Amino acid sequence: VVPGGAGYVGNELVRQLLDEGFRVTVIDRMLYGSDYLELLDEVANRGALKIVEGDVRHIEEVEPHLRGATAVLHLADLDGIDLVQAKPEEALQTNVLATAALVQAASYLRVRRFVYASTTALYKPPRTATQRIDEDAPLHANTLYAKLKRSAEPLVLDQAAPHFTPPVLRLCDIFGPSPRPRLDTVLNDVAMQAIREARVVRGAESHAIPAVHVEDAARAFLHVLGAPANHVAHQVFNVVGANVTVLALEQLLRDLVPEIRVLFTDAEPGTGEAVGRVSGEQAHKWLGFAPKQRFAQALEDLMAAIGGGYARDLPRSATHNVVAYERREAVTA
Repeated sequence: VVPGGAGYVGNELVRQLLDEGFRVTVIDRMLYGSDYLELLDEVANRGALKIVEGDVRHIEEVEPHLRGATAVLHLADLDGIDLVQAKPEEALQTNVLATAALVQAASYLRVRRFVYASTTALYKPPRTATQRIDEDAPLHANTLYAKLKRSAEPLVLDQAAPHFTPPVLRLCDIFGPSPRPRLDTVLNDVAMQAIREARVVRGAESHAIPAVHVEDAARAFLHVLGAPANHVAHQVFNVVGANVTVLALEQLLRDLVPEIRVLFTDAEPGTGEAVGRVSGEQAHKWLGFAPKQRFAQALEDLMAAIGGGYARDLPRSATHNVVAYERREAVTA
């Protein structure tokens, strides 16, 4: 069962699950539509995918779909700093209270594994860009989005039991094309600016951006499903593909778009996503996870996709979470 399976990471995760032969139930509010999911089932795995339009805040609607499930891969949050800031009450209901109800229901119904998608944005910014950030690093959530993630994590981890394994994946900034396009993550936005406007805004050149390609982010969930229970029980894993400094990112962008203009910002480290070098050693050791996507090539592929028309004709309401949500509200008002 994949709550949030119609979103940016969810679409890619569902594709990979179907490719591996799983039967999948997606529960999603369908803020961004379900066309691609329906096409996946029709073309590749007829009958293997069940799509349910539903809201995880209403556990009585979700609970019947948990019966008989072997795993829940929980992605159904209001995702993004701006969206959570704009809708704090609903974010609390969805990101924390619904998560608590969902993990409790899954445990009660003897679902074996529950994987929660969290974020590296809740780490305390390190003193230097070279400082290593592992899963035991201090937490200092400085946005409401990160604070809600921090509140939800123990609600998941504390449900661990002999029959129930609920690990947490802390995902870095996710980038790359997905069937549900999203251009409001840090690196996707940078790539879009570079291609469409030949400009980019940057902070201090020594700051590091921990990043993971959307395909690798999705693969991490499959690695959790395949890992022995004693490797993942009550555990938190960073999911990282690369730690790239702002200076290195700028050079990569200049190689791809020589005429690019660099605009500077005075933003301090720690005002949004964590800076520093996030370690993925635990995920490699216990899950056997290693990124397949090489950062430089993945960035080049993303920019080529944007230059070739990826998401070009879509309105911001289709590619930016907060705009999509506001449009949905206006339509239903």
